Amino acid sequence: MNIFDFAQSVEQSGQKFYEEMKRTCQDKGLRNVFGMLAGDQERMLEKLAELRSRYADIEVVNCASLNPRSNVFATLLKNRENLEIEGDLQAYQLAIEVERRIFALYERAIAKETDPTTRNLLRRIAALERREMRDIEQVFDFVNAPNEFLEWGEFSNLDEFHNFGRYVDGSGPQ
Repeated sequence: MNIFDFAQSVEQSGQKFYEEMKRTCQDKGLRNVFGMLAGDQERMLEKLAELRSRYADIEVVNCASLNPRSNVFATLLKNRENLEIEGDLQAYQLAIEVERRIFALYERAIAKETDPTTRNLLRRIAALERREMRDIEQVFDFVNAPNEFLEWGEFSNLDEFHNFGRYVDGSGPQ
């Protein structure tokens, strides 16, 4: 299959999936998350179009290991009713998992490919996917930061400071 056509179909499916999730979601925060993720897919489509124009002199770049049935978003679109997403963290985790699977798909294709030009293009597309995955991971880390607050673990077992400095009997330092 043509590499650019495959990559473009994956990103278009992703955009359609996130827009559909945004449309059907009841929670305003989740609608915002899915809207941002759909926007990410749109930017990825623009990057792919730019990459395709840079390699316009190459007529056909096919890769036998890329199969339209391996489009992760197409599978999610079919099964989206079964998805139980209850918060923005789960939405970001879903997006990260999908990006990891897409990146792994390109990595497997790179390993199987023998043509150096095709392998180079696959690496470039995989790098774009990796960057997109890392961006989503950074947003997830930011949103999840209150759940991972280091100070909670550091100070959770200081028994000598019961009730924030007051003694158990209610008296305080004199």
